[in-house]
Amino acid sequence: MYLEKISQKDILELNIPTGIPLVYHLAADFSVTKKEYLKIPADTL
Repeated sequence: MYLEKISQKDILELNIPTGIPLVYHLAADFSVTKKEYLKIPADTL
């Protein structure tokens, strides 16, 4: 909520998959510059 400035109301509607890490890239002031889900190669599962 803090990093993406999401309200308490809007967070209830947010769909975040379980078991897939979400990686945030931050600037020096902790603002989000990029976000992406960690890609795990299928052959390692």
